Amino acid sequence: MRFIVHDDPVLRADSNYIAQIALAPFGFDDEVEQVWLRRTADASATLCCIPFRAYGVALGDSVRLHRHRGASPLRTPRAARAGRR
Repeated sequence: MRFIVHDDPVLRADSNYIAQIALAPFGFDDEVEQVWLRRTADASATLCCIPFRAYGVALGDSVRLHRHRGASPLRTPRAARAGRR
């Protein structure tokens, strides 16, 4: 398993939680991206970093937290998007 990590997230001072997003749905088998988050509710958090490979989420988006420190996007993303080619 390969881990993509954020050494210096944009909103590191605001973060209080780290989770992982599985990257297999985006074509990166056996890889996960570690993301920095700020917990906001029982099972959700706000991204405090700019995802490198987790498509469909951006800085400030809300994610749903799962058992074992996993995360997935919620259905209500912010207007901000990370550009991909």
